[in-house]
Amino acid sequence: MVADSTTAAFRTKGAVIAALTANIVIALMKFTAAIFVNSSALLAEGFHSLADTGNQAFLLLGIKLSAKPPDRSHPFGYARSGTSGPLSSPSPSSSSGPSSPYMRESPRSSIPSP
Repeated sequence: MVADSTTAAFRTKGAVIAALTANIVIALMKFTAAIFVNSSALLAEGFHSLADTGNQAFLLLGIKLSAKPPDRSHPFGYARSGTSGPLSSPSPSSSSGPSSPYMRESPRSSIPSP
């Protein structure tokens, strides 16, 4: 039996909301643990979970936009808008990662010259 699109969209939205909620709880736990044990690795993991939460927010936005009914400017509806969220969510994280090695101090610059 094939489920209709309304049921599938509801299940997808429910899964994204569950993942969003779980990532918020996980991020809070990681930030709390990082404070108690003074761990920079846990702090970084907390920010990673926070980034995952942002990705789920983009997914929810895409699901909401794709559910809009057709209108005059979009006679076939907004179903393709659902792909804009997943495509735009990795942009901030992928653009900041490659630039991070250039932000560090070079090992040679810390050696005093004679």
